[in-house]
Amino acid sequence: MLDLLIRGGTVVTDGVRLTADVGILDGRVAGLWSVGEAIEAHDVVDASGKIVMPGGIDAHFHTNTGWAQQAVKADDLHTATVTAAAGGITTVVPFVWGDSGEPPGAFLSAFFELAASLAVCDFSAHCGVRPETIEHIPEAIQSGVTSFKFHYAYRRTSQGRTTNDGHRLAALRLIARDGGLALFHCENGEVVDFLEDELRAAGKLGYEYYEQSRPRLAEAETVHRTIILSQLTDCPVYIVHTSARESVAEIEAGRADGVRLFAETCPQYLTLTNQAVLEHGPLAKVAPPLRAGEDIDALWRALAAGTVQVVGSDHSANRRASKEAGRHDFTVAPFGTPVVELMLPLLYSEGVVRKRITLERFVASVTSEPARLFGMYPRKGTLQPGADADVVIWDPDITWTVRADRLVNPSGYSIFEGWTLRGRPWCSWLRGRPLLVDGIVVASPGSGERVPRGPFD
Repeated sequence: MLDLLIRGGTVVTDGVRLTADVGILDGRVAGLWSVGEAIEAHDVVDASGKIVMPGGIDAHFHTNTGWAQQAVKADDLHTATVTAAAGGITTVVPFVWGDSGEPPGAFLSAFFELAASLAVCDFSAHCGVRPETIEHIPEAIQSGVTSFKFHYAYRRTSQGRTTNDGHRLAALRLIARDGGLALFHCENGEVVDFLEDELRAAGKLGYEYYEQSRPRLAEAETVHRTIILSQLTDCPVYIVHTSARESVAEIEAGRADGVRLFAETCPQYLTLTNQAVLEHGPLAKVAPPLRAGEDIDALWRALAAGTVQVVGSDHSANRRASKEAGRHDFTVAPFGTPVVELMLPLLYSEGVVRKRITLERFVASVTSEPARLFGMYPRKGTLQPGADADVVIWDPDITWTVRADRLVNPSGYSIFEGWTLRGRPWCSWLRGRPLLVDGIVVASPGSGERVPRGPFD
């Protein structure tokens, strides 16, 4: 007797599409059966005409994590994970840095304790790397945190987060030795600071100049440098939020050379150009900046081909007042915008519906691909028997319009305001327990659990 049987949906998992019934027992996937088999269950959900997929994993997620300097965020680990769950996400992996001088063991433990009391989704963490963090990398990996974030940029505003190439080489040797994965935000900070100073001196602080301060080549140069660091240390590397066509070319070349190189992009880079910055000003200030139509096309091709493996949201819901403080000076507004609630709907509507990617690629990029790269597979990211019963029923036919006042996130704005999208999550379960019912998040704070992670394979 199963706890739950999801009947008659189009099941998409691990690159395969089939019509099947999905059974759940004791919080795990019990199996897939031919539609109509005489399987008994306490509860039965009819998924006819809908897509049944593993729960989404957002491996690029920002919210308040206990660090005081992040008080500009509009959400916390409760409201941010409710927002994620409303968008079909069942696991999030936030970036956790701690304060300067604080060892990872302390700030990661504090984060996990906080998340266990607030999150409605399951969670893990990426460890931010400062120069003083490097010696503690083996301890973090031993504790189950296997991914580490590096900045090239933010030299003036990062509160000591920026590393140099010597730091990175030392860190990558440890990460490679102990089975971790190095994540890089690729923008050349010296170039960005020089160009920003030049624009400021000329009085060019309007948002029509923002992209000029962070050009595509400043991103591509550090992608190339990251590849070289990987080759020098034999450390696997992951490029976060790829935005530029030149970066895609560098990634293609690196992978052709056999580098253990992986890449992510985000829905905003797949859908929006710099025109959105001209329209929304500080609300659309993200880093790297939004680019051009040619970059969008290159990213869709790379995602379809598997050159870019993962889509993450880079969700960062800053308070509107913090954003508006930089309305007339692009250097003042904080980076980031709320995205996670719309990530899967945008990817489905703009990707699958418009035939830029297949349904299988859509599902893999937000389930099995991040699960494999971040040591959560096959517990997460699949509907194989024995996996956690994190299941989303996707309604492929619903058409709806984005209105910020109808979204769950408390920031109160969206740079996708007025977009008409097709497809949305209808119901979801987290380890077999209801998370989303008829589009409403029903799980309580503390429902989420920390996800054990293995070494990078």
